[in-house]
Amino acid sequence: MADMNKLYDLAYRFRNSGIWTQVYEDELFAVKLPSATAYCCIMGRGGGHMAVSVYIGEEAFSTFFDLLQPPEEEFDILRQDCIQCSMEKRDMLKDEEIAEIRSYCKKSGMPFRSPYPQFTRYRPYCLPWSVTEDSDWEALSSVLQAVTLMDEVLRIKGKKALGLKPVLSCSESTMPEPVQIGMFDEVQTDHVDETKDLPGIPLFSIGEEGLQTERIPLPEKRSIWRAPDRIDGKKIAGLEKQKQQGVYECEVIRLAEPVDGEPPYIPSVLMTVEAKAEGKVLTPVIAKGALYDPNALLHDFTEMLVKEEVYPKRIKVRTEETRVLLEPLCKEAKIWLDITEKMVLLNDTIDEILNGMEMGIDDDINKEDMEESIEDIVEMLDDLSVDQIRMLPEFILRYLLQSKDLLPPRIAAKVRKALK
Repeated sequence: MADMNKLYDLAYRFRNSGIWTQVYEDELFAVKLPSATAYCCIMGRGGGHMAVSVYIGEEAFSTFFDLLQPPEEEFDILRQDCIQCSMEKRDMLKDEEIAEIRSYCKKSGMPFRSPYPQFTRYRPYCLPWSVTEDSDWEALSSVLQAVTLMDEVLRIKGKKALGLKPVLSCSESTMPEPVQIGMFDEVQTDHVDETKDLPGIPLFSIGEEGLQTERIPLPEKRSIWRAPDRIDGKKIAGLEKQKQQGVYECEVIRLAEPVDGEPPYIPSVLMTVEAKAEGKVLTPVIAKGALYDPNALLHDFTEMLVKEEVYPKRIKVRTEETRVLLEPLCKEAKIWLDITEKMVLLNDTIDEILNGMEMGIDDDINKEDMEESIEDIVEMLDDLSVDQIRMLPEFILRYLLQSKDLLPPRIAAKVRKALK
């Protein structure tokens, strides 16, 4: 169980230190935890968001760099995997957070004034949520203790004593990119005057004599996408019973409305459309969870292909996520996998299904076009379970019910059940 009094003590020390006025966001450092390494940055030098971000482990730290690149899709900004202690205005906090802070301030004699500490857990493709796990609280406590000691070093010995150095390279024409600045140079035995000659980033640990410092390499960026490692041989055999033909465009997309949960998450759907004029739109495959099980999603996709008697000769993808997901199947089933930047037919299908439905009933919408769209939706929904339909955005489900006269009774019943 987290010691909240201790955490608020540390959070207020961070707030009162103003350390972000001396440390840049790209002057990264690490803190040694009992079973992992926490990679950290201090934000606020530009006068904006004041916070300490904590990425536990190399895989989580990779998501730090996603903030520095233009997003491939709307929800890429939600890829972060970190814990954060930030300083917020009152309107950014929940009522229970305000009550907890007020109680702490009363007990400790701390003025109850803005900005207030807030502890937040960010997980990939989830909405920001409260910190709940003991391991996260412990990591955040260790990092805040280290930041307190860093501030003491700054005040007594100056910034150079911390060994911080920028790890991002910028040019006028590109976004900042991570670079390995001297990461693998040999550590100098003589006194080093300039931080540019230091290898890696500082790794801090708290010892009996205060802050202890080592240096470690900046981890390489890793992909958050895991490739499937299980292929269903029976499903492959089912595919190969069909004639191999056709080109299909595939992409994992994310729907506009989050699914309820703790935390709520952005649902993922694997869309597939035949790459020809008026090509067939296959049943969408809905993933479970924010960072879904790639084996389960690939299994469901292959099962859908067998059921719809489709054995593609070629599949076109444009995102790294979709490539990683489908590449094992394509190799096993001898399907040519194309990496491309343009998939006009898939874009049109997604826009028609999602954006068109979000408009609701409008007199300016062509009735024939609307009926054709509903027919496409009905064909897709027919193969989805109630649980899968429930994962679709609520505005879509409610719109479908408004159009119930165009829906077969069995589909309307499934949609009503999904909304309960």
